[in-house]
Amino acid sequence: MIGHRGASGYRPEHTLGSYQLALDMGAHIVEQDLVPTKDGHLVCRHENDITGTTDVADHPEFAGRKATKSIDGVSSTGWFTEDFTLAELKTLRAKERIPANRPDNTLYDGRWTVPTFEEVLRWAEKEGRRRGKPVWLYVETKHPTYFRKLGLPLEEPLAACCAATAGTARTPRSSSSPSSPPRSSASRDSSTPRASCCCPVRRRAPGTSSSRATRARWPTW
Repeated sequence: MIGHRGASGYRPEHTLGSYQLALDMGAHIVEQDLVPTKDGHLVCRHENDITGTTDVADHPEFAGRKATKSIDGVSSTGWFTEDFTLAELKTLRAKERIPANRPDNTLYDGRWTVPTFEEVLRWAEKEGRRRGKPVWLYVETKHPTYFRKLGLPLEEPLAACCAATAGTARTPRSSSSPSSPPRSSASRDSSTPRASCCCPVRRRAPGTSSSRATRARWPTW
């Protein structure tokens, strides 16, 4: 069972609160969508347009950042992650994207910031240690071609985040099934609970609804 954007029917999507609730409700895998900031950090948003998922419109200091862009052939007007540094983005608060459909979620508007992928990896490591079993993350990079043209590629920082969390620069090992994580080759006392972050990466092709998935595992002990 996958917690799509966390428990998005109960908490604002792509927040640490949403991810935690999905795990607490029994999700086997928790999904993230990744987009970059102006200074190259990966953050968890379904789209780089943050107009509907944050309170950016309530910040007069960012009024001049509103823009109209063509993203993979689709015109959008709003505020976009690639126009904000991480420090600036962290001054915003997350909110419910579709309040008319999920009015109860608005009770949690403003409770969380936009999480970085590094923060999610640390959360997964902590939860894995607490539970004594791996926490699986299902990662989708959004608009990779668009961002690479801007000089903000997604793949390299994604690999760097996972390698840094693992404490090693080893090449990720392939996994054939998300329900059966491969064993790590690292030696470890078998009496110690194992925790790992397992990241199947999905890259959506521009202008299509299809995607190509690869699965890789980075231990996070």
